[in-house]
Amino acid sequence: RGLGRLSVSRRPAGAACCDRRRRSMAALARQPSLVRQGSWDDEPPQEEQTWDVFIGHSRRSAHAVMLAEAIYAYLTARCGVTVWLDVKMADRSEAAMEHGVRASRCFLAIVTGACVNADRPDDDPAGNAYFRRPYCLKELRWAAEAAKPIQPIVRAEDKQNIGTFLEDAPDDLQFLGGIGEPLRARVQPHSLSLPASKP
Repeated sequence: RGLGRLSVSRRPAGAACCDRRRRSMAALARQPSLVRQGSWDDEPPQEEQTWDVFIGHSRRSAHAVMLAEAIYAYLTARCGVTVWLDVKMADRSEAAMEHGVRASRCFLAIVTGACVNADRPDDDPAGNAYFRRPYCLKELRWAAEAAKPIQPIVRAEDKQNIGTFLEDAPDDLQFLGGIGEPLRARVQPHSLSLPASKP
């Protein structure tokens, strides 16, 4: 599809940050920006907050966790948008997750397949896939019910497995296979690579 690759890495202080992908991901989420002013003490309670982006992923996948945290850092530090990511939230209850989805402007779904869960290595690897995790499915359904834009993301290394991953999606979520090619991301030390937008 003619997608180039943007390597987002550390830059000298004051360097311009005007990459097409940065602009397009930021524009997808904010209108206007929800970046907060003041100290953390000034923030409203979590149940009253809104976010630009919600990141959904399977915490049973080490690759998904690494990618989620890299995207969180990229979006918050380089794009200036607010992001809901479970490990960054004080309240991670089911009610808080639902509020996070419904109070976000868009939903990023980090789709991963079968994997070994390092915390529970005896678990069936297939059960650790994104579309097999009950809370991942709940988050997706909340996003669909609330008519939030949903953008699937896969690791660049998994680009050949996208079809296999989507086969696990329940019938009511099969539409995710028809919303366009998932973004392919690669995490490297101190950098995150995403495909650049078309001009």
